Amino acid sequence: MKKNIIGILTFLLASMSFAQAQESKAENLGLITELVFMKLTSENLAIRIVNDTLIKEDDKIKFVNLYNDMKVISDQVVLQLITDCRKKNNLKYFKKIDNLLVKKNINQIEESDLNNLKLKGYIKNLKKINSVYTKLIDFRTSENPAINPLLNTSLKGFFPATMSVEEFTGVLSFVTATIKDIRESKEKKVEKITTILNEVRLSSLQDLTTESTKEAEKKEENK
Repeated sequence: MKKNIIGILTFLLASMSFAQAQESKAENLGLITELVFMKLTSENLAIRIVNDTLIKEDDKIKFVNLYNDMKVISDQVVLQLITDCRKKNNLKYFKKIDNLLVKKNINQIEESDLNNLKLKGYIKNLKKINSVYTKLIDFRTSENPAINPLLNTSLKGFFPATMSVEEFTGVLSFVTATIKDIRESKEKKVEKITTILNEVRLSSLQDLTTESTKEAEKKEENK
């Protein structure tokens, strides 16, 4: 797993079932946990909404706007964090944010308790991401306003396999081991963590729909 962390993340995001993901969220394990879970559930929901022919175009547009808002804000935060880590070859801000999210959920962290201005900025914007994410997963269509698409039973089996919490948190173990491994140089630690951060950014809707179309075509060919 350690030799191919990007491949494992990709597999995780492609294979974990939508309904199980919601039930299996790992609490208070740090920043990567939150980013992976948000990416996983948001992208799976996006594929479901965009491909559902029963959902009105107006509703799809509303969902797409929410998804794009979340991507813009999260990209700003993640890319800035990657830049800060690489700029001084230091994981200072990543470690601070990660430690805070181990102790508390993002909305429980008081910005007034933080002395560092940049750290305050990160927490403030992580709260913004979480706020948009909450609206995203609570999305309702005009035809069925009482039904949460995230819990729609038709999503079960949309992806071919499921993954246990143990396998999911294996990625987090790798991150922790990377930070604590005193044998590795600072450069290698920064490289590994920033690579993972870049991998857990939200995909564009265009990329998601292209991939889902290819998967559908493969299934048709294999029938």
